[in-house]
Amino acid sequence: MTFRSKKICISINPRRISLRVLTLLMSLCLSISVVACTSANGQEGVDIPVQNATDPQNDNLYNQESPEPEGAPVITEPEDQKNRINFGFTPDPQNTLSMQLLDKDINLDPFSNQDGFPVDTVSGSNLIYETLIKWDPEKLTYVPGLAELIDVSEQTIEIELREEARWHDGRPVTLEQIEISLYWMSKYYASLSAAEGLIIDVTTQTGTDDRETISFSLIDQDNYHLSIALDLLCRAPILPTTLWSAGKDPLTITADELRAEALRQPMGTGQWKVLLNDSFQLVLERQKDDDDNKPSYLMLRKYQDAATRERAIANQEVDLLVGASSDIPDRMEYYPGRPVLAGIRSNTNRDLLNNPLILNLLQLSLDTARTGKSLDDKAASTIFWHYFGSPTLVNALRTRLSKPAYAETYFDNKEDIANELQGDIGDDGLLYLDGNQIPALELILPEGDAAAESACLIFSDLAREQGLVIELVKLPIESYTQRLNNDLYDLAYYQATDEHETPLSLAKSFLRQWGVVNTDLEPAGQDIVIKLATAITVEEFSQAAEEAFRYSLTQMRFFPLGFRTINDNFLASDNWTNFSQYWSSHQDNRDITGIGATAVFDSIKVKN
Repeated sequence: MTFRSKKICISINPRRISLRVLTLLMSLCLSISVVACTSANGQEGVDIPVQNATDPQNDNLYNQESPEPEGAPVITEPEDQKNRINFGFTPDPQNTLSMQLLDKDINLDPFSNQDGFPVDTVSGSNLIYETLIKWDPEKLTYVPGLAELIDVSEQTIEIELREEARWHDGRPVTLEQIEISLYWMSKYYASLSAAEGLIIDVTTQTGTDDRETISFSLIDQDNYHLSIALDLLCRAPILPTTLWSAGKDPLTITADELRAEALRQPMGTGQWKVLLNDSFQLVLERQKDDDDNKPSYLMLRKYQDAATRERAIANQEVDLLVGASSDIPDRMEYYPGRPVLAGIRSNTNRDLLNNPLILNLLQLSLDTARTGKSLDDKAASTIFWHYFGSPTLVNALRTRLSKPAYAETYFDNKEDIANELQGDIGDDGLLYLDGNQIPALELILPEGDAAAESACLIFSDLAREQGLVIELVKLPIESYTQRLNNDLYDLAYYQATDEHETPLSLAKSFLRQWGVVNTDLEPAGQDIVIKLATAITVEEFSQAAEEAFRYSLTQMRFFPLGFRTINDNFLASDNWTNFSQYWSSHQDNRDITGIGATAVFDSIKVKN
């Protein structure tokens, strides 16, 4: 990747601390002690908040006072404005939506691989930082982010930057910042490492309408590497690189240094900016929206323990709970989160499971209506040929898949299968070969997941009706993950990961649910993976997805059990509305802490 670098010189002027300043500092410390002693609801003192600005000595832009919007909540500050220590945030319930995360951490680090909020590169939360483009799992195509996809070839990708693309401080987004952001994310974010060094040149061109287009040239000019580059543009957040690397070489700055800057100076181009971050709360402020009927502030509480969290919920101190919980008050309205597919993976390296007729018996054991309800009775329903992706994807292809090839290719009863195997079904209803009952199959699953265990028990009971014996083996998560990753199983419970879908990720999911890599597939399967990963238009993706479903159906390496919802939502306030309207028309963009975050919060209205 080629960069246009700019040398930045920073001079530091030593200052003497006067007696007056020392007096102010002593007063300030006394004030902080008083606030810490009187903190309530589990608050552990007050931290220095994050500020979205560079050093005001280096830039006059930050010396200008911006007027507070009418009705803005009060943020108390000391007289010594140089330190800019915020003592708290007094919310106005009419324009502040308060929120509590139940099973994930507050995160502002775009380089983190952990599931967090409001910054989460894994699942695509774009409240603060935006990616250049996005892939919409409901529209089945690429949609604009910070830019719009204009043209794609094996050699280049062309985008057009959004008009008036600016940071939260008002400065325009530059080409250098885009280049460095993609470089940092491919270098320091593990799941994007395949894209490191892939983009070798970035150029700009101004059209007749004075709009600037950006072209990315690729070093490897083939469809596979094109899909990696498109995935990078969908996943890599554009960061304030000149702010975070000020005084340092952006090409050699370390990941730890960048993480420290991300926590100290979070600033993006998204619809929400960080207003305050202390030990009690993170407050975001809405940008670029004149609609007075939407929340202006999003306040995330940081309760320190379960007791204070439960007390806050009981006292209605928060409007919205997000995550999994078995102890939610009845008065709260429930809104299901994003559905992810769960099922049984078969290891065809085992002799018994390498026989398509045995796999045929497992296919006959599917009853997704029963297992799906056991997994999550609030989740979307699935059908037996639902092998990967979301319910929206299957619904979009339902007419094209209305007559799956299963009935034409395989047997539909165990007696015919036993005859084909030159065996028989015994008086106990089990399959016998050469007079011996076939060996039992082990099904591994993580311990402590009652819903998964229940669904697997139903599947094993159904398999017994088809002549097979399945024994459940519950394992600690570490042992389960190790055996899953090393193919040390007959059958394994598998659940799709919580990540932002793109054509490339869906192609990987197509492989991952079988536990195989691309090179393990026959040529037909490899062609499908490439078609999925490089699909640009809705028709191209739909055709590739249809081929993938039909191929999965004939291979029978994954057996769907149903969907489970993640990041569920519980509303405890009468002040906000429009949740139902959004939820009724969306399924895959319901992830309020992931790709659907901006759209969900944008749909919420205050009741008149």
